[in-house]
Amino acid sequence: MLQIRFILLVLSIILISSCSDDEPVKTSAEPLHIPPNISLKGIDVSSSGNVMYPDFQPNILHYAVTCFEGNSLDLQVEAFESNTISINGNSVVGTSHSQLLENLSLQNDVQISISNEGYRRDYYLHCIDETFPVISINKYIDSEIDDGFFILSPRVSTDDGIKSYLMIIDNNGVPRFRKKIAAIVTDFKLHENKYSYAERTQRNEFGHWDYDIVLMDQQFNELNRLNTINLNHTDNHDFLVTQEGTYILLSYNSAYRDFSPYGLSSNELTRDSVVQEIDENNNLLMEWNSWDHLDIEDCKQHRWPDDYAHINSVSVSSDDNLILSLRGCSTILKIDRITGETIWQIGGSNPSLDIIGDQYFEFCGQHTATELNGSLFIFDNGGYCLGDRENQFGQFSRALEYKIDSINKTAEFLRDYSYDNLYSLYTPSGGSLTFSPKKNNWIYQ
Repeated sequence: MLQIRFILLVLSIILISSCSDDEPVKTSAEPLHIPPNISLKGIDVSSSGNVMYPDFQPNILHYAVTCFEGNSLDLQVEAFESNTISINGNSVVGTSHSQLLENLSLQNDVQISISNEGYRRDYYLHCIDETFPVISINKYIDSEIDDGFFILSPRVSTDDGIKSYLMIIDNNGVPRFRKKIAAIVTDFKLHENKYSYAERTQRNEFGHWDYDIVLMDQQFNELNRLNTINLNHTDNHDFLVTQEGTYILLSYNSAYRDFSPYGLSSNELTRDSVVQEIDENNNLLMEWNSWDHLDIEDCKQHRWPDDYAHINSVSVSSDDNLILSLRGCSTILKIDRITGETIWQIGGSNPSLDIIGDQYFEFCGQHTATELNGSLFIFDNGGYCLGDRENQFGQFSRALEYKIDSINKTAEFLRDYSYDNLYSLYTPSGGSLTFSPKKNNWIYQ
């Protein structure tokens, strides 16, 4: 089973009509003129798994409950006074209501309504199954948390193979949306009006796993499956739907390269890091290849010589260019979105921007790089360093912000954060840094 730890606030705010808290009669969200008895006193469930979370509180409207296919759910609901209590449309008048629910499974919801004097409040039980990842909330400061949802794609190992979940969960860890997929799935995310995830498909002719980028509408219906054009690999690390409606995809494209200047063969099988932008008609608009734009000498410390550059994120900057994170070279590039030419480089042996004010001198083996309002935000893994940081300070991971000054050619340290401010915990790979939508807090994972 997988345990998910919530570090900070909200990954993405979404609206899902099937999971709405809105009441079709008089809203119980209004603070005035709502009778105090229009809420439940308790919800108790019994099932073969007997899991319900969070603990019931009258002001919490959504809960997760174990629903095993082929088993029943014995539901007991208690109200404060005589009300109309409805469970999935089956109503009674009184202070309690019991109902045996059968044939529930993952993605089923149970609606419990309590009404009186023209007012109504709805509660929801969202079914999870026996392999659903265990979710625990380690810290919850209500006044500091944005309203919204986390978007996750964890996976679990079962007796019949690996299963992945697409999950959209609230601040209590309750899945408002969940779907199980019999494949390895990563990078489930929300775009402006679409969702996407990467699904592992098969090994390519060079023995490396290939992926489909699955595009879905706001009701989670599959729209399309996307792949890179004329390359032998589509990667799962990142994918963007731009404001113009085009798509940006990544690839680790296998190619034979001359590595004799580096003491290797003149026909070395490697994987270039490639960025492509394509339109909805599958026309190639731009292609960038690491072989043409990097000093390969800077890329020897990670997966040399195979996956030497290892691109792991792409983002669109505020001036509509691209920010690339090259983990294998401990380098971040800003490139022209049309020509692919380098605008600036941080990291590497010949950076165009110098880091100033950072007591650790450098970032290393990073994931996710985003430029926003003149700042560069990085999840700094802290391994595979080009300089002496690991020898001096050891390996640790942090969230990191630099202020970019392209005129004076500097990247000035502004702030960083390490989990629990320890500056000792190390994430060898993976990790991300983004922001909550309203309070602008860091989300560090």
